[in-house]
Amino acid sequence: MTTTDIAAGLIALAFGSGFGAAALIWRCCPLRVFGTGATGTIERFVRREVMVQAVRGAVPRPVQVREAVIAFTTRAGETVRIQASVHGTGAKAPGDSVPIRYRVARPNEAEIETPSRPFRAALFLVVLSIALLLAAAVFAS
Repeated sequence: MTTTDIAAGLIALAFGSGFGAAALIWRCCPLRVFGTGATGTIERFVRREVMVQAVRGAVPRPVQVREAVIAFTTRAGETVRIQASVHGTGAKAPGDSVPIRYRVARPNEAEIETPSRPFRAALFLVVLSIALLLAAAVFAS
């Protein structure tokens, strides 16, 4: 096996992990990358019933969840209200601020910006791709 073969293999791995990162970002968190940021304010909390299935194949049962009604203002000056879970944001009461990400073309498609494991995994894949490309350049020279 020559250094050229090793470099070609590293380049293939780099492109594979780069495409994996792009797919992961596209599927899990497009607003995190392509969305616009705003600060929302919790107006009130509402209860909503959702169906939960404890294990696969089990009969779903209703569970009450607490969601926040959050208002934010877009860059265009439009006030938008969304309903979302604030679990993990540290917000606990009406009047608390939460970071929001939204699409400029469709601001009703908004979400609370929280740390995301898939996003961190995608960033790791990007860094790995760059490291593999650098290693391939070293082997090719």
